[in-house]
Amino acid sequence: YETHPLIREFCYALNNEKKQTHLKAAEFYKKGRTSKFDPDLNEEILYHLLMAEAFEPAAELVCETGEEFILKGHTHILLEIIEN
Repeated sequence: YETHPLIREFCYALNNEKKQTHLKAAEFYKKGRTSKFDPDLNEEILYHLLMAEAFEPAAELVCETGEEFILKGHTHILLEIIEN
């Protein structure tokens, strides 16, 4: 489900519980995982975990899926994590 970026930014600015919202979003996307690795879906999960400052679960996800990210050519997300 997508919304217009301006509406999304406006609503996000009004949200007082951003970390909780990101954790809920991560859990939502985790439910969509299957046995086949989907780099876009796992990137979305990782993004929300990092935004929620849930660093331990984010690190666990990278340890679990880092090799798959590399094999699928999605190294930019790993590079961002290393740089930050």
